[in-house]
Amino acid sequence: MADPRVDSLLPPVRTGRILAKLQGALAIIKARLALARGRLAHDRMFGHLDDDVWFSLNTTAYRRYAVLRQVLPSLPDAQTQKNFIGSEGDRALQEAFRAYRLIRRIADRYGRPVTRESRILDFGCGWGRTIRFFMRDVPVTQLHGVDVMPLAIELSKQTNSWCHFSLVPPLPPSGLPDGAFDLIYLYSVFSHLSEDAHDRWLTEFQRLLRPRGLLFATTWHRDYIERCEDARLGHPRGTHFGSLGAFQGTETWLARYDRGEYCHSPVGGGTVLSREYYGESCISEAYVRRRWSDRFDVREYIEANDEWLWQNLIVAQRR
Repeated sequence: MADPRVDSLLPPVRTGRILAKLQGALAIIKARLALARGRLAHDRMFGHLDDDVWFSLNTTAYRRYAVLRQVLPSLPDAQTQKNFIGSEGDRALQEAFRAYRLIRRIADRYGRPVTRESRILDFGCGWGRTIRFFMRDVPVTQLHGVDVMPLAIELSKQTNSWCHFSLVPPLPPSGLPDGAFDLIYLYSVFSHLSEDAHDRWLTEFQRLLRPRGLLFATTWHRDYIERCEDARLGHPRGTHFGSLGAFQGTETWLARYDRGEYCHSPVGGGTVLSREYYGESCISEAYVRRRWSDRFDVREYIEANDEWLWQNLIVAQRR
């Protein structure tokens, strides 16, 4: 269901009229960098910053000031970014930043605020666009990104030498220790997995989370089924080339979604993203509340809004 609190959770990101704050932040960063002597503590260096300054430091200011390029992650080339997520540069980072802010606000609401003690897993980290923002809040040694694609891990390590990144198999076990994390988030992962893969990873996340730990996962919304049909008719909107073959027989799929069934088209995604477990998936709130309840308390199911979040967001808490 739509969350009426969304607007208050996500005020517009302001990148203008912050010059004075930015200059002050840069002076502090330079001073702390001089004292760091190779042992950077990003959360202490940036933890005092407001959201608008933090976003600016990772975007416009990053391109202008060389000192920031010493202490903050870089980006892969523009085409590589697009190949992964369909956008690049500030637009790609803005989407990630909004997800980051939303995760922080909701985590605080359910008694698991993001702090210096938090241990966070970015599952399906891609080239690392989201995990970088948590470097303001959490020691980098406690930030872990994983992906099934070797290229993703290679890119993440190349652009962010501070957080920890590693490869995981397409299906569990992950090889990560029990109860290792307070928070796990998956952005555009459960929007692609088969029902079996989704269920097996859900059990793995239960194992990886500490008691009362939080899971954030996105999935395609009901409208995506119709968008795939529109794309086949030559009117793409919020889809990609790989989704052209998904959800053929639109009315049948919509009926299945409305009955609370798991809707998955095994179209694959190339390279290691085999159609045996990967495609396009729409998971309804009814399905989530029925099938996740044996492992998690489902706290929220927030419906997508093209202005701030492109997929539905599921928030669940380990018992």
